[in-house]
Amino acid sequence: MCYSAQIDSQYKKYKRRWGADISKFVRLYWDRSQGSKAKIPKAVDAMFAEPADADEREIARLIAEFNAAEESRLQQELFKQRKRVADAVRTLQTKTTKKAQDDQRIGSEKVQWCLDKIAGLKRTELVQDDMRIFPGWYAPVMVIENGTHTIKPMLYQCRLPSRSKTDVPPLQVERHAIRFCRSSCPPSKRVFRRCYASHGNGYGFAAGQATRDA
Repeated sequence: MCYSAQIDSQYKKYKRRWGADISKFVRLYWDRSQGSKAKIPKAVDAMFAEPADADEREIARLIAEFNAAEESRLQQELFKQRKRVADAVRTLQTKTTKKAQDDQRIGSEKVQWCLDKIAGLKRTELVQDDMRIFPGWYAPVMVIENGTHTIKPMLYQCRLPSRSKTDVPPLQVERHAIRFCRSSCPPSKRVFRRCYASHGNGYGFAAGQATRDA
């Protein structure tokens, strides 16, 4: 089973067992629809691909609207970059300039980038990269608050040991998540970083298994 499928299956298992509240996800996706620029992995979107209640249906609607807006933005960028390449080719037919060569090269790369992003938005089958989280991205973590199980989107962060916890906003340091760092930080950085996810004292299943602070 791939990492993305594990996220999805863990979510369904936890919700089936505990009936976890996911209202924080509704707020996260709503905030993103209002321009918060929250980074959410595609594997987390997939958790709500088959909505079973009102909250999940609302999240699915917000995801669909966001993806449609993203596709429109990417299509506009694709048109811009294709025009950039075409103009560069026309210039190179009459004379060779560094600007035209750069425009052709960079524009061609951005055209391919846009096409890949659009294909990723339309793709329904998850792949390994869909599970990746980076500092500043959100991942699902189950916590218990006042005896109630809640699945919260937690912000994944890294900080250097030279920085104290007071250097990081409080919501980003309550939960130690060093295992997440090992999976996403570059190998050369892993021994120098400590990672934190916001909202504290929870079990993370973004990595396909539960992890908890010592």
